[in-house]
Amino acid sequence: MLSSSLGIALASAGEEVILVDADFGGANLHTCLGMLEPRFTLFDYYTLQKESLSDILLPTPVKNLRLISGACGALGLVNPTHEQKQLFIQDLKKLHADKILLDLGAGSSIDIIDLFLLADEKILVVTPQPTSLYEAFGFLKVCLLHQLNSALKDFPAVMELFVKEKINHPEKMPLTLAELMSKVAQIDSEASGIFERILHTFRPKLILNMVQHKDDIKEMFEKRRWQKQIRNHSKEYPKPEVLKNAPICSINCFYWDDCEYQEGGLPCRVRHLEPVLRSK
Repeated sequence: MLSSSLGIALASAGEEVILVDADFGGANLHTCLGMLEPRFTLFDYYTLQKESLSDILLPTPVKNLRLISGACGALGLVNPTHEQKQLFIQDLKKLHADKILLDLGAGSSIDIIDLFLLADEKILVVTPQPTSLYEAFGFLKVCLLHQLNSALKDFPAVMELFVKEKINHPEKMPLTLAELMSKVAQIDSEASGIFERILHTFRPKLILNMVQHKDDIKEMFEKRRWQKQIRNHSKEYPKPEVLKNAPICSINCFYWDDCEYQEGGLPCRVRHLEPVLRSK
């Protein structure tokens, strides 16, 4: 709905727009435009019945808006090969339009990540639910790390650092990105410059969907404020002797449902900061 609405709005403003349904596992963008049976889909493209993406461009009921329809239910398109994906990306760059909108599927597959990073404007849709925010953070982390790994692959010493510091492991990163960049700078100044450029250019946008109350947004920003405050205090706290007496993180904690620092069975990293934060 977001992709189709944005496409319709831009087309209504006089721009030539192409919508691309790149949700390979669940294509349904055509239904949002009132097109029940697209004449051509990506199935025709990937099976070489059509030579280019331009050959499967479809007009829509909306002036200035064209569609490249996905192929829902085609088993072979759920996971396109590397060669198919590269050809798809090359053909995307050959399309002529003022705006090309890619409607991507959910998840963190390498296909989704590559297409997300391809976009000039990267937009992520989230809901106020903790599960959605958690997945969104994980997705952005994977995208950024994928970009860093690709850009720095020709610097063996930096790659060794990534392995040593477990940067690509699924658990929480032991270093902040600022700390990691500082270590990279000690190894190679050129690699450090590339690292810094990627950090400055990686600026995805978030759209908060399914918001029913203003408090949903306030709660989200309030959590971010507390997280920043806790991070600032964590530079001074906890002192080792304080942490020894910290309560053990468990489901019995009355903060459990709202806490984003859960480490079950380990000393709590935030409860002992309560007196400090409240005094502020």
